[in-house]
Amino acid sequence: MQFRGFPHPTWAEYREGRALPPSARILRKIAKPLGFDEAELLTHAGFLPLSLPLLRTRAGVLDPYVARLLSQEPIKVQRTLIGLLSILKSIARVKS
Repeated sequence: MQFRGFPHPTWAEYREGRALPPSARILRKIAKPLGFDEAELLTHAGFLPLSLPLLRTRAGVLDPYVARLLSQEPIKVQRTLIGLLSILKSIARVKS
């Protein structure tokens, strides 16, 4: 089995236990080809706890999985994603 963007020798080293465990970034890349949900694979690898309590903020509730993924991105990307979310919400309201 070979994944785009994941060198074959490295994959073989992981499979045979000759390399360090893959990072969360690599696991996110290979989750879908392996037939796993990202959160499920990250949980199995120990990057996420079995149950994620919701984070309560003054503005409401924040899913820890979403918070963790966003925190891995630069601030500019985070703000762009929030802008895109606002646009999608506006489109959904218009269509409703």
